[in-house]
Amino acid sequence: MPRTFTRDQAAALLPDIHERTNRLVAVRADLVGATRAHNSGADVAIPDIKALEANMSDLLDGFRAWGLDVQGYAPLLLDFPSELDGQDVFLCWLENEAAIDWYHRVDHGFMGRRRLPSR
Repeated sequence: MPRTFTRDQAAALLPDIHERTNRLVAVRADLVGATRAHNSGADVAIPDIKALEANMSDLLDGFRAWGLDVQGYAPLLLDFPSELDGQDVFLCWLENEAAIDWYHRVDHGFMGRRRLPSR
């Protein structure tokens, strides 16, 4: 498993995650609008759409550079490699969650999310 995060280390990244997520949400919305407009025949240049796609890709790559796994982008779903009770898990954060409160086993994915035990 790559770099692992404690719950506190993951929580310490949240301000940066929220800031990057806010930018991602704006770019994602702009991309949807531009794509729909283009598909409806509006005069939206393909290079403008490609620039938005590149910007979104760069923002997602920024999360990966921090050691996070990007599991989805609409909504944004991030996994932090971690360990709980000697078992490899992912701390799981979903767009708009205020804290790192969830985890799932590596082999269970999002459907296996459980609330982290109280400290």
